[in-house]
Amino acid sequence: MNAVEEWTATQCAQAWGVQVRTWHGYVARKRAPRPIRHVGRTPVWDAAAVKSWPRPGQGARTDITTTRDDA
Repeated sequence: MNAVEEWTATQCAQAWGVQVRTWHGYVARKRAPRPIRHVGRTPVWDAAAVKSWPRPGQGARTDITTTRDDA
């Protein structure tokens, strides 16, 4: 069984280059993945889902790619 890497809202926001408040707004408007579970009262997200989800809005980061061309 593969372990799922779990991220907090802070980690998700950092990955997307937004503030935590913005991240929570995206989640509330279903423009970001839903948390996979809660640890106590803290929601956590599947890191792979966050990385693969297309970031919404103006200013979406274009410097992050899923493939790397080192040729």
